[in-house]
Amino acid sequence: MENELDKAITERIKAGYSKEAIITELINNGYTKESAEAAVLAHGAEIVALPSFGEQLKASFAYVKSRLDVVALLAAVSLPLTVYMLVVGEDIENASSLEQVWFAIILLFTLLLGPVTNAMATYITLNKDTALSLSSAWSYVWGHIGSLLWLWTLVPLAILGGMVLFIVPGIIVSVYLSLALFVFLKEDKRGLAALLRSHALVRGSWWTILGRTFGVMLLAGIAAGLLGIFGPIGEVAGTIVQAAGMFMMLYVVADCYRVFASNNPECVAEANVSTIYKLLIGLGVFIVVSLGVVLGIGATIVLSGFAP
Repeated sequence: MENELDKAITERIKAGYSKEAIITELINNGYTKESAEAAVLAHGAEIVALPSFGEQLKASFAYVKSRLDVVALLAAVSLPLTVYMLVVGEDIENASSLEQVWFAIILLFTLLLGPVTNAMATYITLNKDTALSLSSAWSYVWGHIGSLLWLWTLVPLAILGGMVLFIVPGIIVSVYLSLALFVFLKEDKRGLAALLRSHALVRGSWWTILGRTFGVMLLAGIAAGLLGIFGPIGEVAGTIVQAAGMFMMLYVVADCYRVFASNNPECVAEANVSTIYKLLIGLGVFIVVSLGVVLGIGATIVLSGFAP
C-alpha cells in the first residue's frame, strides 16, 4: 500500500500538482493530515507551514502601521471619488453637465491609477524585508508597464469568459488567478505563464485564498461602515480604512504566495488547463467585441435621430 502511495505522490508531483493539492487529496481519501504530510515529506521536500489567519491578521496590521505611506497612496486614488459623492451626491444622472464631466474625470483617474498603485503596494509587500520606497516601487512598475498591461488584460478577459458561463465559473477563475500579479512581480513570469503558475499554486488551497481575502476585506468593510455613521468625516475615514484593509489583504495574499511558491518552486499547470484559459480569454474577447459592436450600433441609431 505504501508503494502505491509513493507512486501516486510521485505521479502527481511530476504532473505539476502542488504539495498542498496532494495533501488535500490524501486527506480526502482517508489519510490524516499528519500522515499525508509525512508521506509528501518522504519525497525530500520540506513543507513550509502557512501561518494561521489570526497570525496573518496580526502581522499584516503591524506591517500596515509601519508603511502608512503605502496606505496614503492607496487612499489617494479612492478619496477623490468619495469626496465627490459627498459634495455632489450619488444621483449622477441629475447632476449638472460640469459635475458629470468632473465625475468622468475622477472615475477615469481612479480606474487608471488604481491598478498601478495596487501593483506598487504588491511589489512593496513582496519585498517587505528590504523596505522599498514608493519611488523604487514606481520605477519598477513603470519599467514593466507593458507586461503589466498585458497581464491586466488577460486576467479580466479570462474572468469575464467565466462569468458569462453562469457567473460561478468566473468566481472560481478569479480566485485561481489571484496570484498572477504576485507571480509576475516576483518570478517575472509574464502573460499566460503567470496565469498558469497562479492556477498551479492555488490548486489545493482555493478555499484558503478565498476565505482569507474575503475575511480581511469583510473586517475592513465593517469598520468602514461603522465609521460612516459619523457623517462625511466618517465616510472619508472609512475610505482610508478600506485602503488599509486592501493593503492588509495584499500582505495576507503575499504571505500565502510566499509559502505556496516555497513549497512548490517548479509547480506548473497541466496542458489542458492552458487550453481552458485560452478558451476563456477568447470568449472574453468575443464578449467585449460584441458589446462594442452593439454599443456602436446603438450610438449610430441615436445620433441618426438628431440628423436634419
